[in-house]
Amino acid sequence: MENLKIAIAQMLVETNPYDAKVKERNMNKAVNMIEEAADKKADLVVLPEDFIGGYAYGPINMPPKQSEEILPLLIELAQKHEICIAGTTLNRHGFINSYATAFFIDKNGEVRGCQNRIQRYESERKFVDAGKEIEVFETSIGKVGFLTGLDLLYPELARELKESNVEFIISPIQGFSRPAKYDDIEIDYPKNFFKAAGLARALENSCYVIMVNSVGTHPHSKQKLFGESMIVSPVGVIGKLDDSEKVHVICLNEVDKTLVADIPVGEIDCIHDRSFSITEEDGENDN
Repeated sequence: MENLKIAIAQMLVETNPYDAKVKERNMNKAVNMIEEAADKKADLVVLPEDFIGGYAYGPINMPPKQSEEILPLLIELAQKHEICIAGTTLNRHGFINSYATAFFIDKNGEVRGCQNRIQRYESERKFVDAGKEIEVFETSIGKVGFLTGLDLLYPELARELKESNVEFIISPIQGFSRPAKYDDIEIDYPKNFFKAAGLARALENSCYVIMVNSVGTHPHSKQKLFGESMIVSPVGVIGKLDDSEKVHVICLNEVDKTLVADIPVGEIDCIHDRSFSITEEDGENDN
């Protein structure tokens, strides 16, 4: 697709486990951002991780059942505006247990695929179940895979996507900023880890990474959600945001795609040039 336009919807997600209307208000905001992206002629809009509730749920505000409460309206919007929509929400499948499920809805309204997040924080293991497999989905914009949240920090998952020739890795995250010191070195965990991982996954696998964060305050750590959503190619950052709530459209023109396609063999150590397992030997010994 020539001049592909991607909208990153950096959203302030409202959180309150004791308010049954939170999901409705967040959905209304997401709808407005999708319509703004459509007005800007975007081909794809990507929403942040759990844009519907921000991982703040309770007995009054339960996680949604994605296929019943989230997807029908988004499918209608995709068809109406002829726009692809991607994002992640919690997806309740039992009384209290959920998956963190990413979805891709094509511009004709077809759900091309869903992907459950594999990695979890220790604190969420009682309530969020882990996905078991990672897949690449054929879409109207190309081959798409998901690395939601913590999954972005695991290079072996990206390498599995590359084995299926992924072109776009979509990474909705809920990334917060916690400044700290280590041996007098200023670090910002996990902010800098997510930003570095986004760059690394694009470089390692010769693909685009679309990392979309939210803004505001993390409901559990009470730390600032740092925003700074970005689109990265193997040759660097194409576009990025600050820490404000906004919809920003970035155009991947033919120059961008030519740069990716024409990276010289050997310049980037791509998946096909190295062992899948770190315990395997790579080819013949040079000695």
